[in-house]
Amino acid sequence: MKTIINYSDTGVKYLEIKNMDGKIWLVPFSSVSKGLELYQPSSKKGQFLKKYLCAFKYFTFIIRKFGIRTVRIQIDSDFMHSMKNLFNKADIQYSIFLGTPGRDNKPTIQLYTANEILAFCKFSAIPRIRDSFCKEAKCLAYLGQKGVDAIPKVLSLEKLDEEESVFIQSTEKAFGATTLHDITDLHIAFLRDLADKTCQNCKYIETDYYKSLCKFKDNHNKIPFIYDKNFIENVIQFISARMEGIQEYSFYHGDFTPWNTYLTEKNTLEVFDFEYAKYTYPKLLDIFHFFTQIKLYESNENADEIMEDFKIYFVHGKLGSLFENVYFSYLLYLVDIMNFYLERDYGYFSEETVKCLKIRYELMIHCFSACLEGGKT
Repeated sequence: MKTIINYSDTGVKYLEIKNMDGKIWLVPFSSVSKGLELYQPSSKKGQFLKKYLCAFKYFTFIIRKFGIRTVRIQIDSDFMHSMKNLFNKADIQYSIFLGTPGRDNKPTIQLYTANEILAFCKFSAIPRIRDSFCKEAKCLAYLGQKGVDAIPKVLSLEKLDEEESVFIQSTEKAFGATTLHDITDLHIAFLRDLADKTCQNCKYIETDYYKSLCKFKDNHNKIPFIYDKNFIENVIQFISARMEGIQEYSFYHGDFTPWNTYLTEKNTLEVFDFEYAKYTYPKLLDIFHFFTQIKLYESNENADEIMEDFKIYFVHGKLGSLFENVYFSYLLYLVDIMNFYLERDYGYFSEETVKCLKIRYELMIHCFSACLEGGKT
């Protein structure tokens, strides 16, 4: 099996950036600023690095304090030749994210020249991940047929050899593109458009959300801390009873976050990374993911703090008007995201994952209590 990315003494000089979670980015030393467009940090430290690394990259004693070192990287020659032919460019550079550690690890490459970002490429030899590439390609084709704008196009999905699959998507991202870390009218407009254009009528027991809830009945036993099983079972029963009469469902991105969106030069919101998408979910749940991930990973808030912000933005703010019962809708999201991490990361739980699972569990308690009280808290 070929490997697209190799550490090699004879390779091109790169900067290796490693964060506290073990995630690694490889950025060409000759074009740090442009190569860092791939780097979407949520921490203040990471945001500082993205802004100033180009200025102090020559000072080894400084970059070492940030866990950065210089390395030599060799890109597979057949892959580079294929990219030159695909884009008809001879001066392509490659900035690399080696993927989130865990079962679903998959490296991502930003392909770019001195003047533009050409595309983003994912690759993997893991059968499950290769299948996810096919699933994401089908999702993008489906959304394109539905007339959903501001999403990537599939440029190529092929095998580099008998095992390694390469998935390349277009991008409208420009150098210096802005990432928005607050929910704006652009985010709401995109999600409403997504819901409207993909809305379909079906029975609850036929939906992707129902399948997720059924999995949670078993997966909650994987929760890595002491919890109330009766509470979980009551929540599942409560949701099932409330959802029985709902017939309208729509597309769900599954990882709608600041780091999977950006502003284009036309001041429109571009959304990418649809690998966790589902076709039939309760409408607009993605907005809760955007909100919660920011609070967890950027603001480092606990459950009580998140609930206070939730009341400001959703219960008393304009976002609440998107939902008939905002506490119940948030509960739907929390149950689903708990199931997602329990299923994806079981056996690979980091301290950060466990901490966030606990917070989501506490948020479930808050929302369920509010639902039982009629949503008046």
